[in-house]
Amino acid sequence: MSEVAELDHVRRLLDCIKVEHVVSVDDRHAPQQEVVLTLARELDGPARAELLKLSERAEAFEEFDIFRDELEALWDTYAPDRHTEIVQEVQRLSRQSDKADDTRALTKLSSLVPGDRFETVSLHQWDKRRDELIKSGQRALVLFDRDFSGEGGGAREGDKLLLELQSASEGKDVWTGLLTHTATPQEEHATYRELTETADPHRTVVISKARLESGEFPKHLRLTLLAPLMHKLVSILGDKIEAIQGEAIEEVKAALPAELESMVFGASQAEGVWEPETLLLLFGLVQRDKAREEIWQDDDVHEVTALIRCLNAVKVGLPVADSDTHKNAGAASDDPPKGKGRPSEPTGSKEADDATAEDEAEVATDPNSAPRFYQRLQIYEKIDVVNGLHMPVECGDVFDNREESAKRRKTWIVIAQPCDLALRADGKRGDFPITHVVVCPVERQPTKGPHANHFQLPHFDELGRPYVAKLNQARYQRVCLLDFCVFRPDGVGVLDVEDTTPERILEGWSTRHALLQQSARQVIELAGQHESQLARLKNLSESAPSDDEISTLASAILEAISTDHARPPFVTAIDPQTKTIDAGCQRVARLSADYARALLAAWGSHLTRPVLPYNLTRQPTDH
Repeated sequence: MSEVAELDHVRRLLDCIKVEHVVSVDDRHAPQQEVVLTLARELDGPARAELLKLSERAEAFEEFDIFRDELEALWDTYAPDRHTEIVQEVQRLSRQSDKADDTRALTKLSSLVPGDRFETVSLHQWDKRRDELIKSGQRALVLFDRDFSGEGGGAREGDKLLLELQSASEGKDVWTGLLTHTATPQEEHATYRELTETADPHRTVVISKARLESGEFPKHLRLTLLAPLMHKLVSILGDKIEAIQGEAIEEVKAALPAELESMVFGASQAEGVWEPETLLLLFGLVQRDKAREEIWQDDDVHEVTALIRCLNAVKVGLPVADSDTHKNAGAASDDPPKGKGRPSEPTGSKEADDATAEDEAEVATDPNSAPRFYQRLQIYEKIDVVNGLHMPVECGDVFDNREESAKRRKTWIVIAQPCDLALRADGKRGDFPITHVVVCPVERQPTKGPHANHFQLPHFDELGRPYVAKLNQARYQRVCLLDFCVFRPDGVGVLDVEDTTPERILEGWSTRHALLQQSARQVIELAGQHESQLARLKNLSESAPSDDEISTLASAILEAISTDHARPPFVTAIDPQTKTIDAGCQRVARLSADYARALLAAWGSHLTRPVLPYNLTRQPTDH
């Protein structure tokens, strides 16, 4: 960014929120002679003599008072360049040579901020200036250095000054930040985290002085000004919502008991939904319109929104929190997904391994940053909650085949009409229950972009990388086997015939668990009679009893294990010793309702895609 552009951005940012003063509090603003005396106090005689180029006075300069008198006598005879040279030399001798860069950084700062607004203050001047600033009531931005050893202060004196100002200016339009050489650009976030253990996180920003020389200061200035405004907007809306929640509760309570019972229990049971979920839906419907009306009429909301919008209009680059996400948004390959929390594994292909290593080297260092976290929360439900609450199988549920090998690991997403999947109170899926659901493979989005028959799954993994559901590679899976995952808090599709039904599970699913266990006992008993075929039970159907000898559900499980599909998405296994049936899958993710509906619509479009007459000129391709 050119210096002209930087200057324009800084002025526009300050104008947006009408900042009247930008105050730089730094020991480099102290008189140069004072800095030299402060630092020279810690030097020995030879070093002091070297400073003044008077080596013959080394022994005398062991006495600081003699050195001070000599410096004061000579100082006015030196040219300004010699003053700067002595300051830099005393910094070097006192092992503060890193502070020599402060001069360039602060000179750059003074050139970026309009002169009529910029003010420099030393440590010894600050106490008086702070009181004047607070009493004036003017809008001000105060940037503190951290290390004030040049004036005899501490290496973290700036932390103390910032905290004191925040406390004294509570409720006033005073923005604060650290502008320091003690933190590199890579250390800013860690320094911020450390500082905000005691400071107000919404009024504190750490900016490395290196940002001034690299042309990145406007971007960080924008964050400094933005933080308290965003906090104020969130606080206003939070207070409104809290008040509206009380009103919504009272309105729902005022409904007639018979009407509430009809909506909350009657409709929920008919649709196979947990009753408190329907009650939450009612609260949401009441709150939605009340919240919009209350927020729209609030003058403070409009004022703060206008200020933030003004800052947003100054295009100084991406916000810091988003830059890594945008940088990696296009990274993709056809590598199989690694699954939550799994480390990368070699694929056996050097080209693929190199691509994977490059992708993972580029991803954001903080995969749980707020933008990515809330974006994923908008698209995917929290799977720990889904499995922990034993929620039913739904369209958009994602299953992993639990393979440990990265090359063999596959992930599949369920596509089914929600009404067909809904379980009724009798533990069955309607009068004509479905036996299978469509499952499509989920893979990394190809580098060249998604195919027409792919459904995009943005931010699919925890690194924020895009995946796709390949609708043109669909298979079919017995839904009764997927049901196993509902009864385990980890979502693993294993049914143990000795397990008790989980507590606080939906009514229909208690019955479903009992039916599945009853059928599993029959299947396990049959498996025990075919010990030699337990590895995969591929030939079990050759001697399996007919449907009229065992339950329909047991027959379906048995058929799924033996002959259901030539290439089943998941391989089911039986263990008569532990009395378990392992469906070979685990529920690892779930699409939100909006995205699940979009997935179902995409599947419908895929099925009804036009079929045109075949091409008479097409010839076989040579291989």
